Amino acid sequence: MSSLVYTAGQDETCPDCGNIATVPVQVTVEPTQPLTIQKQLPQRKPVSRLGTVSFVLGIFAVLGCLIAPLNIYSISMAALGFIFGAISFFVALIGRKAGTGMPAAGVLFSIVAIAISICFLLLYLYFLMYACVAMLECMAVFLEAMSVLLGGAS
Repeated sequence: MSSLVYTAGQDETCPDCGNIATVPVQVTVEPTQPLTIQKQLPQRKPVSRLGTVSFVLGIFAVLGCLIAPLNIYSISMAALGFIFGAISFFVALIGRKAGTGMPAAGVLFSIVAIAISICFLLLYLYFLMYACVAMLECMAVFLEAMSVLLGGAS
């Protein structure tokens, strides 16, 4: 067998696959025996779907806690997202599944959603108590005015 010379800068066709590539440097190949390259890709661990569910629930909970009627429901979504994210995070740490980023983000979003929801609920309760106090004061003024009117009529 004769040696093959590949000149730098020229396009050559691969004899095995037919792809065209530019030769970076001049190469002389002495064929002795067929070269077989077997490249094995490493086995990838499956990504935890529970982590993805946790992430999505956390995002929806954060968006839902900003809307007043959905505030109560966002707490339950955030609690589920927190539970799913914690389970998925620990499964990934043990090594059965790949990736801890999605579960960690889901847990973070869930904690933020719970904190915002609790702050809004406390704010709603404050305004409700303020409204009740104002209503009681108005009722007291009304009853006093009624007693003056009724007392003056008898």
